[in-house]
Amino acid sequence: MLSGSDIEGKQFSEETKTLVLSPNDIELDVYAINHSILRHCKQCGTSTPWKEAGGDADTKSPSIPAQKEPEPEAMPVPAVRPENRRKDVRAKVNFSACIRHSGFQEIVVCENVSRGGFCFKSRKRYAEKSMIQVAIPYSPGAPGIFVQAQIAHVQELPAEKLFRCGAAYVKS
Repeated sequence: MLSGSDIEGKQFSEETKTLVLSPNDIELDVYAINHSILRHCKQCGTSTPWKEAGGDADTKSPSIPAQKEPEPEAMPVPAVRPENRRKDVRAKVNFSACIRHSGFQEIVVCENVSRGGFCFKSRKRYAEKSMIQVAIPYSPGAPGIFVQAQIAHVQELPAEKLFRCGAAYVKS
């Protein structure tokens, strides 16, 4: 098992970008297995793999990561994103969950998960702050372990005729 000091302060790179890493527990485990870490890229808006850069982290300032700037006319216009208020890192996923609410059960597709909650798409509109039970991940025919969660937000997706819901796990 790696400790934070094993990769703390090492430089990681993804094509044209370099950063000095301050890993969390999940990133330490992922790095130990894959020798790379997925990080969100603010320029392209997707998760990209980052590997340890060649050279020593001490050769550059640890407080200012080196970054190659694209030409001004080639820079894409960044989409306006709301402030990230989450305290836990989200991982994009594509698996099923089973939601129980008001005596009904629904199988939904999850988009992302974190230590604090998950996001899923549903045909049903859930009321914000309503309590649900969820088995995540869920395989039909296999016994599910259900835990309490609370709907934190609901977004209508008219093009898909679905609702995107965010739910936070409830500590018991």
